[in-house]
Amino acid sequence: MRKIERKTREAHYPTETPGSKLAAEARRRANALTDAQRAEALEGAKALIYGRAESKKVAGTRR
Repeated sequence: MRKIERKTREAHYPTETPGSKLAAEARRRANALTDAQRAEALEGAKALIYGRAESKKVAGTRR
């Protein structure tokens, strides 16, 4: 039997992309935050994801 030779392709990955630049900038800004600013940002993010506590009190709970 003959062995089938497969050509391997070398992948070309760029060293820097717009996404990697954006991620580096986000990390740089996040590292500069104080503990109070970091806690405030976390609370804001949780409010965005899970909804604000005020809106839940007004609308009532669904069960």
